Amino acid sequence: MMGHPELVTEMEKVELGPLISTEGLEQLQNKYVQSVRKSVSEWMHKALQVELQDWQRDQEPDTDHEGFYQTSLPTIITQMLEENARVALMIGESLRDQTIQMGLYEMENLLNRFREALVEFGKEHRRNSSNNKNKYYLHYLLASISNCIILKKSTESLQQQQSSPSVGQLSRTPPNPLAALDRAVRRACRLVMDHLLLDLQPFLPGLLTRPWLVQGDPTPKLCCVLERHLELYGRVRPPCRQRLQEEAQWLMVVEYVRALMQKRLVCRSAEERRHLAQQMVQDDQQFREILHGLEGEGSVPEVNPLALLLVLADFIRLKDPGMLTLEVSGLAAKYPDIGEEHVSVLLDIRGDVSRDIRGSVLDLLEQSAPPLPAGYRPIFTDILVPPSTMAFCLPTAKCA
Repeated sequence: MMGHPELVTEMEKVELGPLISTEGLEQLQNKYVQSVRKSVSEWMHKALQVELQDWQRDQEPDTDHEGFYQTSLPTIITQMLEENARVALMIGESLRDQTIQMGLYEMENLLNRFREALVEFGKEHRRNSSNNKNKYYLHYLLASISNCIILKKSTESLQQQQSSPSVGQLSRTPPNPLAALDRAVRRACRLVMDHLLLDLQPFLPGLLTRPWLVQGDPTPKLCCVLERHLELYGRVRPPCRQRLQEEAQWLMVVEYVRALMQKRLVCRSAEERRHLAQQMVQDDQQFREILHGLEGEGSVPEVNPLALLLVLADFIRLKDPGMLTLEVSGLAAKYPDIGEEHVSVLLDIRGDVSRDIRGSVLDLLEQSAPPLPAGYRPIFTDILVPPSTMAFCLPTAKCA
């Protein structure tokens, strides 16, 4: 029975059968997986608590050998799940697959709690933003994004080790840690953009005003804030680094156009229209200088949002108001989500549009409103136009 030579002649291997029945073996494996699951759950809980404590540190997160921000969380989780899978494989592939499946469930649970912690982290920072309690808030958000990228690679590696995606089911619904990862990353990226907007906010009210037209402020200050944030985004692992850089471009352009829609500046002459357009072009150049270094990293989207500033500058600079109908037609073709209210404000800013031309332009826009093409990212949809002081007068109708 143990390979003893004197017993070989007395026993036939085919007659021995397994030492443990199939049902007994299944029970033992299930008991083992549940025991490991309890241990994994406890370790993940402890790792998350350590992560939350790290977020409160009064210093930057650690960096890896490539210079990317990171904390200990992904290393602990990855090593634990990989080691459990390796040990289970010593028994058999079936147990290994069950152990991996269990680990993926626990990973999904952890990531859901991680996302909730990010939400609370953001709320806490907003409450304490005035006293600068956590000056490394942004840095740890960026570290969290990098951590998620590492965990994604680990998750994909574990999934590839499984013999079959259907073995060892512990629940009717299969685990989906990758979806939980995506939700956590999107939440962290949203918080990063919220923080950028918060830093830009003090300077936005001075944009596109008469002092801005004369002195150029506060564009240089906006550029300093944007440049500082973009530099920190370089500490995030690809592809999220590029994603953050793109989102920062969109946010800057949206806020710029939003300021334009406030009608803080209405031109009183052709010279003022020329000056306004020229200043917008200069602002565009300053933004592009900051973003120029990103082009080599493949972070510039196919549709560069900064191009909109030049298009709007051309609209304001146009000398012949009679050509505005054609100009609006081209504007709507490039940006099909632009609305009548946006065009109406642009006409007001010009200050030289007659009632008849205004009516013709807005009628054309209403008749030729194209559907949004597939893959088009709206930019005007999120830009609300303040209500007119004479709200009872429709833009295309004559007031009685």
